[in-house]
Amino acid sequence: MNFAGMIKTSMVDYPKKVATTLFSCGCNFNCSYCHNQDLIEYSSEKCIVSEEEVFEHLDKRKKIIDAVVISGGEPLIWNKDLGEFLKKLRHRYNDSFLIKLDTNGSFPERLEEIIDYLDFVAVDFKSLDYSEFSNVKTDKIKESIDILEKNRLDYEVRITMYPDYVKEVDFESISEELMGVKKIVVQQYRRMDIKMIEPYSDLVLEKFTTIFSKRGIKVELR
Repeated sequence: MNFAGMIKTSMVDYPKKVATTLFSCGCNFNCSYCHNQDLIEYSSEKCIVSEEEVFEHLDKRKKIIDAVVISGGEPLIWNKDLGEFLKKLRHRYNDSFLIKLDTNGSFPERLEEIIDYLDFVAVDFKSLDYSEFSNVKTDKIKESIDILEKNRLDYEVRITMYPDYVKEVDFESISEELMGVKKIVVQQYRRMDIKMIEPYSDLVLEKFTTIFSKRGIKVELR
């Protein structure tokens, strides 16, 4: 499996761990606020980091790196190749690295196929209505979350507060949809240019987190 990029040392992509982060090519979503827009449309010219380059880096830094994070794009587009890569990663290093997957949650069946290779999963919950940026139904994302809960895997559900997708009028309904979730991470959306819509104020973000807290859901504002 080839990757579009690699951050050799990251302090923010795996909670409380030093990680190497890999970015897969291609995505089945087209979110307006995406900071990896160049990865949405796949082309072989973008996939320039080989498995061999990844393993060479990990061989040299295995005493420093705690975890490997697979992000994107959407990694589960490459379910067969991804599964083979994770298998190699586990066997080559005798499970010495923690493995985290960042996913949009739209492929629950594929997630279940590789679940045994994973230690941590971050799933994005983007909206009550996915039709603006994909052909996926919200039920698919809930299926992915259910799989993580069933397997008792360490996970978090991330919500990026893009006002067009996460509408203030929907806050209560979103919290109802996510009842029973282990942990919610509410994160501010960042504008790439001044033409993009204004982000929510900190007060609105705090209002949203309070709704989850009142339902007994662990929530972090990030």
